[in-house]
Amino acid sequence: VYGKDIYNQGKLTCEKIVLDSGGSVVRLTNIFGAGMSKKSVISEIIEQLPNSGPILIRNDLSVRDYIHVSDATEALALFSMSDYSGLINVGTGVGTSVRGLIEVLVAAAGQSGREITVTAPHLRLSTNIVDISKTTEIINWYPQKDLGQELKNLVCAKEKPSYE
Repeated sequence: VYGKDIYNQGKLTCEKIVLDSGGSVVRLTNIFGAGMSKKSVISEIIEQLPNSGPILIRNDLSVRDYIHVSDATEALALFSMSDYSGLINVGTGVGTSVRGLIEVLVAAAGQSGREITVTAPHLRLSTNIVDISKTTEIINWYPQKDLGQELKNLVCAKEKPSYE
């Protein structure tokens, strides 16, 4: 985390307070899965799949580290049972662009080649990927879920009433 803006400066300040007090900090990346927020980029894309026309997205270049909720909860459970006190990152260590998400989701919906319209492009690339090597060493954990497969599962689940 780089303290280049007020948001990240605040995060770093809070982390320092917790760590200086002997506590632990878990940095979670973008968690996805059933029940995720309707305001997430993945939900926004899935909601557009039944419609015709282009997929509308604010920015397709942002790169994020997406982790399935079951992998995140497993890491948190293992961490809570460990004796470690400090900071760990919980993610996959792999970045995926928003455009990459769209391509997987439209392919899963049988809509490969669907047009993508960027409504608020950013000139500066925004990337957020965490290094999980320390986490895997401390709690002997590594994410198991495949992003592409789990995105396909979400598209299929969308047609079922249980999807939120």
